[in-house]
Amino acid sequence: MLRSMRLLALVALACTVLLAGCGGASEEDQVKQAFDDYVQAVKDGDEDRFCDSIVSSELLEMSDGERAKETQLCKDEFSGDGEEFDETSGLLDTSEVGEVTVNGDRATAAMTVTVKGKKTTSKTRFVKVGGDWKVLFESR
Repeated sequence: MLRSMRLLALVALACTVLLAGCGGASEEDQVKQAFDDYVQAVKDGDEDRFCDSIVSSELLEMSDGERAKETQLCKDEFSGDGEEFDETSGLLDTSEVGEVTVNGDRATAAMTVTVKGKKTTSKTRFVKVGGDWKVLFESR
């Protein structure tokens, strides 16, 4: 009887641990992953992934269909010879995500990047669009 109770307790504990792990990545981890994907797209010279990982404040005002057209224009802009993108893809040495603050569908994160040996830290803004976090480029 005692053995059955121990076994039941272990099974319950294992289920609790497994269910807790099934919740997926936190919003903060998703923001960090979005930045890592953006940086990797730049490093790889992958124009399509780059355009999919960013959004501008103007695009946020558009319908989903208009936004899709603009994203395709971004991809078309960089496709072809890819010369413009290739010029920047080798400049980034390292990148690191610091503290992430999420507020609804917006987030900010402290980013440290090293470009050609020069380290810079800044705040980067993100917005959740269609369930995915994207780097937000705001127009001035």
